[in-house]
Amino acid sequence: MQLPKGDRIATYVRHHHEHFDGSGYPDGLEGEAIPRIARMLFILDSYDALRETRPYREALPHDEAV
Repeated sequence: MQLPKGDRIATYVRHHHEHFDGSGYPDGLEGEAIPRIARMLFILDSYDALRETRPYREALPHDEAV
């Protein structure tokens, strides 16, 4: 059974801080249990965070962020 589109998106967003080794949150999912799109969002979110200036560090240039 496939979730309705809005529920799938909520699931991807919910799990984009899970880590492949199970040390992430909110549910401690690991490996293939993390939805593929949530894993992609993790990468995109990490890149975005590295490219933004934060109070504790300057933004990284693209080449360093990659």
